Amino acid sequence: MQDELAEIIQRVRVLEASGASGPALELLAHALTRRPDDLSLRLRQGVLLREAGRVEDSLTHLRGLAAEAPRALWVGIELAASLRRAGRHAEAGETLQELLKADPHQRQALVARIEAAAQELRYDLALEATEAALAALPGDLPLRLRQARLMLQRGHVLAARDRLEALAAQRPGDPETDLARAQSLLDEAPEEALQLSEVVIARAPDRAGAWPLRIAAARMLWRFDAAESWGAEAADRFPGRIGITQARFATRLALDGPEAALALLPDAPLAPALLIARGNGLLRLGRPEEADAAFAAALETGGLLPAAAGGRIAAAQELDRVEPVRRDLYGLVARLCAAGHRNADRIRAEIEAQIGDWPRTERICARLLDRQGADTSLLHLRARASLALGRTAQAETSLRQLLTLDPAHCRGNELMDTLCLASGRPEDYLARRLKQQAHPDSARARSDVELIRDLDLTGRHDAARKLLDATLRIARGTPNLFLANELTARGRPEDATAILPRVVRSRRNMIGAPDRATTGAAQLARLFDFETGPPLAPSVIPPSGPLAWHLARDRSHGQLEWTRRAERAGAVWRWLAAAPADAAALEPWLRDGEIDRLRALPRPCILAATHFGPLVFSILHELYDDFHYLGARSAANPATDNLGRLIPAASHPKQAAADAMRALRKGSIVLMTHDMPGPAMRRGPGGGLARGRLFGQPIGLLDTMPKLAAGLKLPSIMLQPLWRDGRISFDIAPLPRPETGEDGQAWLDRWAAAYLERIEWMMRGAPENQNLQAMLWRWLLFTPLSGKLRDTPAAKASTA
Repeated sequence: MQDELAEIIQRVRVLEASGASGPALELLAHALTRRPDDLSLRLRQGVLLREAGRVEDSLTHLRGLAAEAPRALWVGIELAASLRRAGRHAEAGETLQELLKADPHQRQALVARIEAAAQELRYDLALEATEAALAALPGDLPLRLRQARLMLQRGHVLAARDRLEALAAQRPGDPETDLARAQSLLDEAPEEALQLSEVVIARAPDRAGAWPLRIAAARMLWRFDAAESWGAEAADRFPGRIGITQARFATRLALDGPEAALALLPDAPLAPALLIARGNGLLRLGRPEEADAAFAAALETGGLLPAAAGGRIAAAQELDRVEPVRRDLYGLVARLCAAGHRNADRIRAEIEAQIGDWPRTERICARLLDRQGADTSLLHLRARASLALGRTAQAETSLRQLLTLDPAHCRGNELMDTLCLASGRPEDYLARRLKQQAHPDSARARSDVELIRDLDLTGRHDAARKLLDATLRIARGTPNLFLANELTARGRPEDATAILPRVVRSRRNMIGAPDRATTGAAQLARLFDFETGPPLAPSVIPPSGPLAWHLARDRSHGQLEWTRRAERAGAVWRWLAAAPADAAALEPWLRDGEIDRLRALPRPCILAATHFGPLVFSILHELYDDFHYLGARSAANPATDNLGRLIPAASHPKQAAADAMRALRKGSIVLMTHDMPGPAMRRGPGGGLARGRLFGQPIGLLDTMPKLAAGLKLPSIMLQPLWRDGRISFDIAPLPRPETGEDGQAWLDRWAAAYLERIEWMMRGAPENQNLQAMLWRWLLFTPLSGKLRDTPAAKASTA
């Protein structure tokens, strides 16, 4: 009978470790029928009630135990934990303080006080509590290890690494110390982190915590197949462990997409970390209602978690409910603050940054940094806010402080790269980015490909090709959507298809919208609300913003408001690229007479636009049955079906030109955009160019469009949608045609001059007509024109 009871208790422990608190409670009730007075079993019951989300039942149970056994230390510690879960932070602190009054050297109570502060993300207080604990218990090596881990959580990576090396010398072969060392190396030296995790697994196979680290390091090193295999093995060895499930979720998300990743999550109830993973997966699937519910549940069960609060805002942006959700979150913050939570401002900062309220974000972060000391998360938030507000000197100060603490901080380095471009220092940006290539990281997939394109934009085509090949070797055939698109643009669709993530090969739209999705009237009203509409997506800081503002004709809005409107315009462009507008819903947004002007376009003809091809497509594909859009989409991606008669220019440029010629000979209208330097589009020198100037900077465009027009004796026409006073009109301007006897290059250059004049006019125009992520804006950042940004007072302060 004793053996049977021991077996039941062991099964309870396994279920508890896997997060299955409900089944564990049922088994524990069975054990309590055998030993109803066993204090340790009754204590576990109180803990499991808390973990099952029955917090009030847990409090009632544990208070009863505390009354029966007032000297039972662990009862007091678990009661404090349940009080924290219930949001009664002050009462929880008082409970721990009473335990320490009875015995100031009581280790478990000292540790509980450390963990209480850490759960509130008050790492400064947690470190103070650790120092106090070490003063009471000098030489306690596990406490010193916890101190180093807290430093890692705070972002003081180099200092933590020094302490961990000293601990490793004192405790050679200790698995927990080696795991903390591996964590400190993960961003900067993932290969070393991987090797350390494997040493721990070989030496201590029962250490479940080593597996998520091993899987994360493999993912960073582009070894997704190994990460997938190790994830399955870890799940078999340690079923239900939260960290392992998180690691498998991230791997499956990259390989197979959100549906496959969500299938890995166990049935409810889920731990807060897995609720956040579920919310993020549902957002990727376009199910914001369910995502919001998951994030709200994480906040309910896990307290003020920044990732959950940010997730609710992201879902609200999809649902157009930003202000109601913001009020809900602020109400939660106020309630917990009144109950003694010591870090409410930390969540407020996350909320405001997600919404893009940069003045408030900057103020809150400055206050928190003064109060709590240097913390890399807060330094990053403050730097983002300062940069968005044009305070580049303050942004650079925060980033330099951050990168001194953690040189490999991924988001900090990305923001410093943005700052270099935004302040007119493109060579600094390129030097930084090329140095980062020494450390492979799959999380940099987008920015690594962006660097390849930037090298092409600056005419460094050999360097771009070498970097592409090196990146391809590192990726080793593992999924990389951004690299696949770049390979496609270089005429290598077979190589591209080989590294498309499995989910992209089967999904029908570049950003996850269903096949042939359209944008209806209600959504258009939301998209076009430039005056009061909340952000359409988590706020980004395009490096071209300061330059676009500097060149704008009308800056009466002020830089912050101008940039906000321009960012929204870019978000509209990206939205309509994925889900073209329903023509009937779009028509009321057009100024009177615009439809008649569009119907009067000559046929056949070539239309030229910049930035807003998807908006033009939304209108014209309904007006003309034989309208064709020669776009930059990839034939390797099935999303091309979403744009009807799309001629994919990226994968086979010569074939695209032949298809366009065939359509024009049949009397069709073909829309093209040649709005980036020709060598950058070709990924190398050579080939004919139509030359002109943009903002005084010499630029050569592909000559395909004017040559087609001249060869077929067809008109080419600039057709640019423009937002004016709350409605859309079109700038329709004929582009030059060759004159009899005119030199071919002279005519091409005359055509380019007229085309670029219209583009420059538009790029100097209203913020609602901008796409700050367009390639022409990025190209201008690498020209001498960007030097004007170095003359601003903020930029001078940055470089002083």
